[in-house]
Amino acid sequence: MKLASLLTEDSICFGKSYRSMEEAVRELLGALKKTHRLKLPLEEVVTAVMQREALGGTAFPTGIAVPHARLDNFPDLLIGVCVPQTPIHTQNQSVKLVVLMLTSKTETTLYLNALASFLKLSQDAVLFEKLIGCGTPAAFIRVLQDASVEVKKEITVQAIMSASFPYLVQTDTVKRAADLFYKHSTSYLPVLSPEGNLIGELTVLDLFRIGLPDYVFKLGNLKFLKTLEPFEELLRKEEVMTVAEVMKKPSLYLEEDSSIIEAVHKFVSSNRRHLPVVKGGKIVGILSYMHILHKVLRA
Repeated sequence: MKLASLLTEDSICFGKSYRSMEEAVRELLGALKKTHRLKLPLEEVVTAVMQREALGGTAFPTGIAVPHARLDNFPDLLIGVCVPQTPIHTQNQSVKLVVLMLTSKTETTLYLNALASFLKLSQDAVLFEKLIGCGTPAAFIRVLQDASVEVKKEITVQAIMSASFPYLVQTDTVKRAADLFYKHSTSYLPVLSPEGNLIGELTVLDLFRIGLPDYVFKLGNLKFLKTLEPFEELLRKEEVMTVAEVMKKPSLYLEEDSSIIEAVHKFVSSNRRHLPVVKGGKIVGILSYMHILHKVLRA
């Protein structure tokens, strides 16, 4: 399915200024109500959209914002687009393109894939600038058609994973690993070969284990350990110990076309927080269980 097929000229707005995201949302809802005979009370929908806005995470550094709502008794996916005359400042982002999406609480696949397609096109700087510079709804749809932006029929982990991520090599020190964990606020790092193949993985818990002597795991009560002496061992070793000495071999992974349900099953059954996504032995992304919360359950 082409992304352009989900839009109509009457649901695309150009050339107006908005003091807030709510003003843009109201403008688009008015257009959708006229063109699609939206039966739900306008204020009810505005409230649903703005409640989701209050949670954050709908505006992106690329300049796109996707306010949205999942509605009861709403068997459709409606999309409205507006290009404000001047950017809307919200959630610490400068928004040049607003895409309002309304969908049901039960239909997820088409909505998430359409959302993923809009986010992906916003990462194409040339296409994005061409779209916001179109000037008319007809030109906007024509640019989308010419770009052949697709909406997949199925939802896979590729749509919600992080395609850019920090990583380690075997010769890195434990200190570098700790620094990367801290800098990127993550608890998981893949270890790659010079060819980019996934050969290991390291977690913050693996670092903690370096500082804990074997006898600690045999004791039932550790209340007597009032100092951080075990961690002093970690601090002494971190600049000389290499990742190769402490990493684990990859035990679980996903592929780009793995389903979300498969990913959830692996997270739950293994008690993991992160899983690498591989293609032909090479890592192409990282999936966190928080991606599923943010991009599926609260998308």
